[in-house]
Parts: sequence; structure tokens; C-alpha cells
Amino acid sequence: RSGNKLFTLVHTNGSWRLPQARANNTKIAELLRKTVDIQVAKFETDDPQADLEPFGLQTPEMELSFAFDTNVLVSLLVGRSPTNDPAVVFAKLQNQSSIYRIDKAALVDWRAAATNFIDRHLVNLSTNEIPQITQIDVRGDDSFSLQRQGQSWTMPAAPDFPVDSDLVQDVLKLLGN
Repeated sequence: RSGNKLFTLVHTNGSWRLPQARANNTKIAELLRKTVDIQVAKFETDDPQADLEPFGLQTPEMELSFAFDTNVLVSLLVGRSPTNDPAVVFAKLQNQSSIYRIDKAALVDWRAAATNFIDRHLVNLSTNEIPQITQIDVRGDDSFSLQRQGQSWTMPAAPDFPVDSDLVQDVLKLLGN
């Protein structure tokens, strides 16, 4: 949750999904890596009775929760920036009393709309699947087939027709991104 925006990412069968679409696995993996790497810039307090309001944590500006099935493993509450240091934000783990400062830029991508996490590729081939493709069939007004022979591609219906194998590989790589 960021402000009034709320979305959930679910990891199933090795892929991330939003409720309405396939998520961009590469982007999510990078964001998770960045999140795990966040360092505390400064400890503010360990007082379990601390007033959360001055830190913007009573009603956090952002909440980032990680769960396994229905069990929330950790929730990071993110508050406002201190007036004298806009490059950091106050933060705390939900079930702990420590309040600290963390780099604001480390979380900026999580504040985006859910649509920024959608995988917009029409076809989603893994880099492991691309070398396994041995035939491409195109059906339409000008139908044709391409076949892989080693590292080269040919057009069986017109064996003398030159096929740009590098271009075919580039198209397959684009499909795999």
C-alpha cells in the first residue's frame, strides 16, 4: 500500500502475478533485491511507547508487506521525511519498536501504480526456451515456415531464399524479454 494505492503481487510457479495481469518478473526481482539491501541510515528510538505520529507512522504513507500464503512474515511501515533531511524517511517494522531512517530513493519504485509492474510482453518465453525453438510457422496472407538447422534458419518451401538468421534470433530474444 502506498497512500491510497493498494496492490498485491503473488508468486506462483516461479512467476509473479498481479490479480489482473502477469507481472514483470525481472522488475519485481530487482525491486526485491533493492529492498533487501536497504540499510538503516540512523536509529531514532527503541522506545515501545514512542508516539508514532511525529514520524508519520501512525498512518504510514506506505506499507510494504511480505507474506507466505496467508502468513505475513514482515511489514515495513514507511512514514514521512524529517524536515531537515528530505532524502530519508522514517520507517519501522510493524511488530517491532525500533524507528529508524532509511534512504527514501530505495523505495521510490514501490510507490508506483500497479500498472507499472505489469509484464507488457505479448509472448513470454524464458531464455531457456528460446534455444529449444526449432520451427516458426507464420499463417496469414503470406504464410511461411522457418526451420532451425544448427545455428542457421532456413525456409523449407524455398531453400534458396536467404534467411537472416541473426534477425530471427533477435526477434526470438525480443520475445524472451
